[in-house]
Amino acid sequence: MVLEGAGQLLALPTGGDAPTPLFSGTALLAPSIDRFDWVWTGERAPSGGLTAVSADGEAVPVAVDWLDGRSVRSMRVSRDGDRVVVVHTGVSAPAVAIDVAAVVRDETGRPQRLGDERLQIGAGMDDATQVVWVDEGTVAVLGRSGSLTLPTIHLVPVGGPSAALTLVDGTESIAAGRGDRSLYLTDTEGTLRSRQGTSWVVVATDVRDPAFPG
Repeated sequence: MVLEGAGQLLALPTGGDAPTPLFSGTALLAPSIDRFDWVWTGERAPSGGLTAVSADGEAVPVAVDWLDGRSVRSMRVSRDGDRVVVVHTGVSAPAVAIDVAAVVRDETGRPQRLGDERLQIGAGMDDATQVVWVDEGTVAVLGRSGSLTLPTIHLVPVGGPSAALTLVDGTESIAAGRGDRSLYLTDTEGTLRSRQGTSWVVVATDVRDPAFPG
């Protein structure tokens, strides 16, 4: 599943067939696929809301009362499909927040809403633009904290303190496989780097928006 431009969610079939349009919007979030094969996206506009889309194009609005008046910057479903982590911003405090909430589904697995109780994580982060799941209890967040003036990757445990990793100038997007040793980033030049110890090693060029399942 990919975005074409900012407003078209497409399914890319194997075998070279033409892409299939699934959902249209104005400024959609990068898609996240859960283990029930629902594709999650949403509008970035204030109170734009979240939407889950099935493989045949059924779009289901996902109710999230606590996002009223907020704009979502990034959202990912956990690999077990039970939780969603959301980076959102608004005029009320905190200006930027990162929350984890449970997914409520019907008996068929269709998403219905996010739970009213949520856990705010990433204390001490001054800004955040993207989030991905690293494992069941940790997310990676691209943002700033403390004295940092440029964004870098932070490892943020669900219920623990954040830790900033080594800065790479121009970091633009991040991705994670399984575990904090399978972290990747791309910069504004399209260079893909992987985490090796405390360093970042170049593995490819001309790369945009790397992603793993989830």
